[in-house]
Amino acid sequence: MDLVLTIGMGVLGAYLGRRFKVPASFMLGPMFAVAVFNILTDGATYPTFMKNFTQMVSGTFIGAGISKKDVKLLRKMIIPAILNIVVLIIFSLLMALVLAKVGGFSFATAAFATAPGGLVDMVIVSLDMGADPAIVSVMQTVRLFSIIGLFPAIFSRMISNGDSLEDTMVPQKVAEQKRGRIWLTALIGMVGGVIGFFSGVPAGPLIFSMIAVGAQNISTQSAVMPVQIKQIAQISAGILIGSSIHFEAILALKDAIVPAIILIVGYLTLVVVMASFFYKTGKLSLATALFSCAPGGASDLALLAIDYNANAAVVSLMQTFRMVMVITFYPTAILLVNNLLQL
Repeated sequence: MDLVLTIGMGVLGAYLGRRFKVPASFMLGPMFAVAVFNILTDGATYPTFMKNFTQMVSGTFIGAGISKKDVKLLRKMIIPAILNIVVLIIFSLLMALVLAKVGGFSFATAAFATAPGGLVDMVIVSLDMGADPAIVSVMQTVRLFSIIGLFPAIFSRMISNGDSLEDTMVPQKVAEQKRGRIWLTALIGMVGGVIGFFSGVPAGPLIFSMIAVGAQNISTQSAVMPVQIKQIAQISAGILIGSSIHFEAILALKDAIVPAIILIVGYLTLVVVMASFFYKTGKLSLATALFSCAPGGASDLALLAIDYNANAAVVSLMQTFRMVMVITFYPTAILLVNNLLQL
């Protein structure tokens, strides 16, 4: 029953978001609706396997829009991706020093609280380094919720004031207008997603389904996914994020309101600066750069990016690279800085 109510709230949120013309309504509407429902009743529930399903559907939809031009662009993304993650890690560590001073946290706690990685991953790793998992969890929730719920509205104004809402460098193909067999595309995406799941690679279902369907489209130009599939994936992603917001997190936030504001403003400033750099140097369109630099979930931001005519394939791969690098190197960087502070 809780699951039915949760999904119902998500669908209602999508409807209301669409009705009141909320940006990215099929994701933000369900996210806020389910979050409010969960805060008030603690009754929201959503199976964890839906995260893999959402990634698989997202990857399939993105892959159906990949062309040969996209592949050429992806080859050029190695240096921007490395530059982005290096700057992001250094900035996160510097911001951790500020939060440790302002919030009275230990450096380890502040560093994992500002980590530009997955919420669950960072909380788990933080336990091994003596950090406060409650603070880490709350701050990571604030990061994720603000990036998905707040940043797109700001991005929209920047993009509309920029060159164009359209990604003129790498036009997104509108998959639903192409001819092809939906079920064949869905099957290829599912097979790729299952392989990605068992591969153990971060965001594996997203990446492998995108690659599989992208290869199909590049070789045969037959991949097709109707826009309704993207909307289902967005609703699912919104429900998943919203169901992770609990009343306890809201209560804990009142003791960390200043650090939370610093976290949000700091990340927004960094994203805008880095995205502007990539845009002005001709590496990416403004929309693609903004969603590529924002430290959120790979599938969530890739789905949002589509609504802003950004290149979802680039966003997805940039975000996945960030996740892999943060999980691999960030804990070591925290340990090194922590040791230096104790000398």
